[in-house]
Amino acid sequence: MCSDGLTGTGGCTCTVGFIGAACDQPAPTVTVPTSTPVETSTITVTPTVTPTPTRTRKPTRTPRVEIQDFCAVSPLSGCRSVTKAKRSLLLLRDLSDSRFDGIIWLWNHGAATTKEEFGDPVNSTVYNLCMYDSIGDTPSLVLGSNLPSLSDCNQARPCWRSTKSGYRYLDPHGLNNGARLVTLSKGEDGKARMLYIARGVNTYIPALPLDQDHQVIVQLKNSNGMCWEGRYNAKALVNRRTLFVDRSD
Repeated sequence: MCSDGLTGTGGCTCTVGFIGAACDQPAPTVTVPTSTPVETSTITVTPTVTPTPTRTRKPTRTPRVEIQDFCAVSPLSGCRSVTKAKRSLLLLRDLSDSRFDGIIWLWNHGAATTKEEFGDPVNSTVYNLCMYDSIGDTPSLVLGSNLPSLSDCNQARPCWRSTKSGYRYLDPHGLNNGARLVTLSKGEDGKARMLYIARGVNTYIPALPLDQDHQVIVQLKNSNGMCWEGRYNAKALVNRRTLFVDRSD
């Protein structure tokens, strides 16, 4: 019986790899005449190892140069912030299928803002969303998204529309940096609100995970000089290769 797949009990031989199988009977002893050995060359065969295929990661996208046309290299000072902790949300999603990439920025329970301070994005006021990631408490611009005025999103009505509480930007195709929905809502202190949603192949996502050492800053500014911001200190709720989620402190 083969015990180790190579040799069997009683001197019998085994077929390689067949442990537990019946072994062959030992071959009869044969006397080989003595002869002068002849030198032979030995050929060593090096086995070829086939590498295990690895999963190809989505290439890291390099920040576009033109983001500096929209945003300052460093964060602006004096921007309005939320009045309560955890009321501003930032979500970045970067998947292998870029159709599902996305950005959500919610600025809720914000400082007092009037509709007049939003300017007139329907006709003239330009908006930019700017994001800064920090290394050693030094922020660097990693994302800049432009929302121009006079944008025609559906060939019938402009992207920007005036509402009772402020303004709304609606583009189902996300032609401008993936932006699908932006709302600007006036309010007293603690009641102003803003929302920015971008999704799809036109959405630029900075390389994840973010450094967040120790802060990520998002600012929405307009061409009239107004600015609103959210600041997100480490440690994020989620910060990995495909997803970043955090709330303001």
